[in-house]
This record gives sequence, structure tokens and C-alpha cells, in this order.
Amino acid sequence: MTEREKVIKGLVCCGRLFPDDYEFGDDGNCTECPYKKTEGWCGKDALFAEAVSLLKEQEPVLPLWQENKPHCGQCGEWLFGKMNFCTRCGKAVKWNA
Repeated sequence: MTEREKVIKGLVCCGRLFPDDYEFGDDGNCTECPYKKTEGWCGKDALFAEAVSLLKEQEPVLPLWQENKPHCGQCGEWLFGKMNFCTRCGKAVKWNA
């Protein structure tokens, strides 16, 4: 399971944790959650930290200027015109700071 799949599964499990018919003491779907701790109830702190990390990875980068030509701020690939995404690494490019 990739980190992305693990986070998605954890969010789905936690999203179903408190349904309208929730009764105190019911662990919802924590038994299926990849973040379930062996001792204790839930590993939400780790889930939320990994979700934030994955979201930050999606943030666009500013282009780097070398020899008056724009290059990807992630991998350095030359950007033709004002491309929205790098053709090498796929990172989104943010042209306006």
C-alpha cells in the first residue's frame, strides 16, 4: 500500500467513525484503519501529519530563471513558455508569486 493509499484508507475509516447512530465505545471502522495503534484507540495524529505532508507536496513551485529562461523549481527542466506543469517531473508551476 502506498503512502497515498494508506492516508486515503485512514481518512475513510475516520470519516465513518462518528456516524449519526454512533454509540460511545464503538470503534467504528478503526479495526480496518492502517493507523490503528496496537495499544490505545486511534493513530489520528500520524494520519493527519501524513495527510498534510501529501497536500504540501502538491503545492506548485516557482520557476527558476537561468540564462533568462524559466526552469522547473523542482527538477530544473526547461519550461517552454508559461507551462502549468513540468514535462519531466509533473510538478505544478506557479508563475505569479
